[in-house]
Amino acid sequence: MANEKPRPETTEQATAIKNKFSVALLAQPGVWSVGVEDDVSGPVIVIRVDPKTVGDLPTHLDGCPVKIINSGPVSKTTSAR
Repeated sequence: MANEKPRPETTEQATAIKNKFSVALLAQPGVWSVGVEDDVSGPVIVIRVDPKTVGDLPTHLDGCPVKIINSGPVSKTTSAR
């Protein structure tokens, strides 16, 4: 899970990378969620974690920067229509 490839230019490319690594990341203790956000310099993979229990995480996945956010458990919500 190293930074061996160029940074993805689009959110779609970053999402494909996220999808490739999500199962392995979510299997790690302390990882609550994995997502993609647009940052000022381009898309980033966002990993929300419990700082008390999470282990080492990568800084890049297939060239895409990783942003770690300390948080509590995350639950899926639905929007009201």
